[in-house]
Amino acid sequence: MRARLLDQRIQVGDTREMVYIALGPPLTPPTLTQNQPPLEHWEFLAFYTAPAFPAGNVPATPLESSPTQPAIQAQTTNNVVVPDFGGPSAKLLVVEFGADDKVADWKLYGDAQGRALNPGFAPIYVPKSPRAKQ
Repeated sequence: MRARLLDQRIQVGDTREMVYIALGPPLTPPTLTQNQPPLEHWEFLAFYTAPAFPAGNVPATPLESSPTQPAIQAQTTNNVVVPDFGGPSAKLLVVEFGADDKVADWKLYGDAQGRALNPGFAPIYVPKSPRAKQ
């Protein structure tokens, strides 16, 4: 497991801390989705992933976690490079956690959908879950 996390691979069932170790801090503070039950939503900019989209093909639908593909490897650009300033073309990786604080699913979108790094959000800790009582 340690080698997998150091290789920046996450999978369904990983904890919030494991995702933080593997991918770093999320792009923005975590939010809850409107799903029932709500899922905790983390976003990352990624410039290398495995699996990856076929060359030259950016589909409208994302690659998603599945029983046959529960894991994804992603090098995130968070706190590393801003794609608009000469960096690699960024993809948007969304990781969602269930009520048990474990990865319920992930989705990889073919482009970053207008997301940009937010220099005002640079935590040095695992973000608190929006489910946590204040």
